[in-house]
This record gives sequence, structure tokens and C-alpha cells, in this order.
Amino acid sequence: MKCRCEGTTMDCSHVAWVRLPRDEPPTETLLMNDNRMITVSLGPRLPNLLELSVEDNSITELERSPFRLRPNLKILRLGGNKIINVVSDAFRGLSQLLKLYLNRNNIETVEAFAGIDSPSSLEILDLQRNKPTSIATSMFTGVPWLTELNLSSNNIPTIEDGSFSGLKKLRVLYLHSNQILRLTNETFMGLSSLKRLVLADNKIQNLPDMVFNGAIALEFLDLISNSISKIIQTTFSRLFNLTALYMDGNNITYVEDGAFRNLVKLHTLSLFNNTLQSISASTFIGLAPDDRTDNTGLEELDLTWNRLTTVRKDDFARLTKLKILWLYGNKITSEGLEDGSFANLGNLVSLSLFDNLLTNFSTATFQGLPSLEMLHLGQNLIQTFQPFAFDNLPSLTSLNLRRNAFSSSSFHPDTFGNLTALQILKIQGITGLPPRVFRHLPCLQTVLLGNDLICDCDILDLAKWLNRIACLSSHMLILDTCM
Repeated sequence: MKCRCEGTTMDCSHVAWVRLPRDEPPTETLLMNDNRMITVSLGPRLPNLLELSVEDNSITELERSPFRLRPNLKILRLGGNKIINVVSDAFRGLSQLLKLYLNRNNIETVEAFAGIDSPSSLEILDLQRNKPTSIATSMFTGVPWLTELNLSSNNIPTIEDGSFSGLKKLRVLYLHSNQILRLTNETFMGLSSLKRLVLADNKIQNLPDMVFNGAIALEFLDLISNSISKIIQTTFSRLFNLTALYMDGNNITYVEDGAFRNLVKLHTLSLFNNTLQSISASTFIGLAPDDRTDNTGLEELDLTWNRLTTVRKDDFARLTKLKILWLYGNKITSEGLEDGSFANLGNLVSLSLFDNLLTNFSTATFQGLPSLEMLHLGQNLIQTFQPFAFDNLPSLTSLNLRRNAFSSSSFHPDTFGNLTALQILKIQGITGLPPRVFRHLPCLQTVLLGNDLICDCDILDLAKWLNRIACLSSHMLILDTCM
């Protein structure tokens, strides 16, 4: 098989070659993916080469500086090979290298980024899906211009203090899917430019005082799927630039009052799938406009799948910039949900109380929500819906009530009164509907009914409505029986 050439790019992938081709014509980009190479030959020189990709071969070693005759290389892709050791002179001579991809190998030791032969101009280094056992303090001392480092999906249990201290330009650090057990307040020391840090899917149990003190420019922090049990006031000290914090899938039972006090730019907080049993207004100190000088505030809060039983009037009252509030999958009861609990949330667009223990609610439950567009109340224990139950929600376009404790008399003819903007209604599990139940819904386009509806003459109004609208329900054939 032959190579394919287009302009200054030569593609010799999938041709079963064992070495690099000659430089005919002059080549700037050479693709040698998925061949039979077991080593990288010193020749030919390829003096014009800027990008070389030898991914998915069988290369086992990088001995004797194999790239030194290609000094202009800026991008080098070595992913998907069988490299075990990255020796100190592996990239000697590559003084202009900017991007290096070593992902999907079997690398256990890394020496190439600590000495005088390091590619010191390197900006992006990908070492994900290898087999290093630790991160040593000297590992990256020879690549001070790194802006992105990917160490994810390895088997790293420990990071020596100060391992990243020389990476003053680093903006993105991926450490997810490792075995990291412990962080200290010196783990991230010196990372003054770091914006994005991903630590998801590790085994971190505790976050020490000021653990992120060396990375005060952080804007995005992902701690999903660890074993963290509590958040204290000093955990996030000095993270004044953080805008998004994800702590889903931990074992958080306790958030100290004022723990988010320093997070004065935070707009997204996700505590999905933890074991929180209670919250209060003090939990969210620092996240309200009154706590800030620029009138901003938290916009997204996810408390899905915790163990909350109550929501009081004051809990969210100060979070007046909130647009999304998810309380899905808790144990909130009607007795525990105070009327007016959301009354100050005039900017709220989406509210989920799906899969709780609600048996009833009143119109006062959802007062003060003029901007609400989506309300999820499905999979509760609500038996009846009173007339004009959603009267305080003039902007509501999507209402999910599916799989409650429905009966044939669950809905009053005026239950949906004044929902003039509603477009989507989900009531799967309903067995019957009163005549003219949809007459208040001029914008309704889609109704999801499920398979439990009993066809009788009481749903003639529904049949007439289905004939009128352009978007028909998937259960039209069932309703045809009654028409």
C-alpha cells in the first residue's frame, strides 16, 4: 500500500510499515498511525517536519534520542504504543516541541522532563492511561512552560509535596481516575496560574486546611466520586476566583456554616449524591448577592440524592440569583416543605422536587416564582391536585407530575388554571381525567400520559384536544377507542 499526500501532509497510516518514509515531497505533517513500528528510526532526517504521529504501533522504547534529526517538530503523538520507560534523553534536540502525547502506553518511569535534555518549550503533555506509581518532586522541573498536563487514568496513589511547584504557567491539570488517597496544603503549591483542576474518581477522604492555597487562580474544581465526608470553613480559603465546584458522589454529611464564604465568584455548586441531612441559610454564606460587591450570586445548586427532609423559608431566601435548583431524590415531606420556601427566588427557571415524599402542596408552596419555566414533581405521593394549584407560575412551560399516587379523581377541571404558557405536561400513571381539564392551556403542545389511562367517555375533552393540536401523543390509538 502507498502513502497518501495532500499539500505538505503525508498519510502513511494503516500500511503495515515498520519505519518512517523518505522525505519525498518535503513533508510538514507525517501520519504513521496503526502500522508495525517497534522502534523509531533515527533517519531519514525530515528537516521540514512539524508534526509526527506514530500512534497505535508497537513501539516499546525511546532510546538514543530518536527524534534529534527532526529539530523543528512542534507536535509529537506517541499514544497507543507499548512504551514502558521514558528515558532522560528521549526527546533531546526537540527545542521547539509544544505538544507531546504519550497517552495509552505502559509507562512506569518518566525521566525525560527533569533534566537538561528535556523539551523545555513544551506546553501540552498528555500522560493519561499509563502505569506510573507516583509523582516525584523532580518529575517536571525541565518543562516550566507547561500550560496543560494530563495525568488521568493512571494508578497514582501519592503525589509528593511540591511536585508541581515549578509549573508557574500551568492552567489545566487532570488528575482524575487515579488512586490518590491524600492531599496536603503543599500538593498544589506554586500553581499560581492554574484555572482548571480535575480530581474526580480518586480515594481522597479529607481536604486539609487551605489545601488549594497554592492555586488561588482556580476557576473550575472537580472533586466528584471521592470519599470526602465534610467541608469546613478553611477548605476553600482564598479561592476567590472559583466559578464552578463539583463534589458529587462523595460521602458528605456535614458542611460547616460559612464553608463557601470565600467563593465570591461561584455560580455553580453541585453536591449531588451525598448524605446531607440538613442545610440552612448559613450553609450558603458567601454565595448570595448581599455577600458580594458585584451583585452576583450562585446561579446553579444541585442537592440531588441527599437525605434532606425539610426545606425552610430561610434556607434559600438569600440566593436571589439562583436559576436552577435541584432537590431530586431526597426525603422531603409535605410537612417539611414550608410554604414560601422559594418565595425570594425570582430568577429561578428550573426547580426539581422529583422523587421525594410529598403528599400535597398549596398554591403558597410555589409563590414568588415569576420566572419558573420547568417544575418537576414526579414520583412523589401526591394524590390530588387542587384547583389553580399552579396559579403562581405564569412562566411555566414544562410540568412533570408523572408517577404520583394518582386516582381517577386526582385532577380537578381547574387544576391547571392560569397556566397559559404551559407547553409540555407529563402525567404518566394517570387513570382518568375530568372533562375540559385542558381548557386553560392554550399553548399546550405535548402530553405524556403513560399506559394506565382508562378509556371512557369522561375523557372526551382530551380526545377533542388531541384532534386539534399538531403534536399528537403516542397514546392516540388508545384514545381512539373512546371517540
